[in-house]
Amino acid sequence: MSVADLSPRAAAGSGWDILDRLPLAVAIVDRRGTIVHANRAWTLADAPPVGAPLAQLWDERPTERLVRSTLQLGLDEVLAGKRDGFEIEYPVRCEDDTVWLSLQGSPSPEGAILSHRDVTRRRRADHELAEQAAISQVDRALVRAGRELMGSLELPQILDRLCRLTTELLDADASHTVLWHEEDESYAAVASVGDTPENTEALRNMRLPRSAFVGP
Repeated sequence: MSVADLSPRAAAGSGWDILDRLPLAVAIVDRRGTIVHANRAWTLADAPPVGAPLAQLWDERPTERLVRSTLQLGLDEVLAGKRDGFEIEYPVRCEDDTVWLSLQGSPSPEGAILSHRDVTRRRRADHELAEQAAISQVDRALVRAGRELMGSLELPQILDRLCRLTTELLDADASHTVLWHEEDESYAAVASVGDTPENTEALRNMRLPRSAFVGP
């Protein structure tokens, strides 16, 4: 078999034998944007075959116009030597879900070498972490607002009413309202309902650490 008889992929030699073992989908396009080589992971993926224009990757999928133009621009600028590379993560809408894909490209002697992978799991994990961080930030803001609000309610009748309302709502025998004091980093009782005068006075003289209300 002569070299002329070899397919472009076979002519690429042992390098593609190594790339075939990788789970990452890899392909090479020429300067016209046509796929000339692809490893096994690329051919098994839902990607354009060798001989097809790479643009099929986004033109034939339900991607938004801005995504398509961004991907095409990244490829065009790498092929023209205007960029050293690009990496774009883009969404593809399915019937009842959205899949996130990543396309990386960098120059090669033939045109550009590209890798394509599914990053949906990481994007979802990043989204969950961002949501958790946002919730934590809101929680901290609410706690701070609550402390400042309670700190401004120094009128005994308002605090006593809060204790009585808590007792009624929870059907409890007694209720105490404590406020956080930044100066000594402790809680102190400022109102009490349903307890004995002795216990109420004892609580008012006590300073309770944060651990008394927050678990380890």
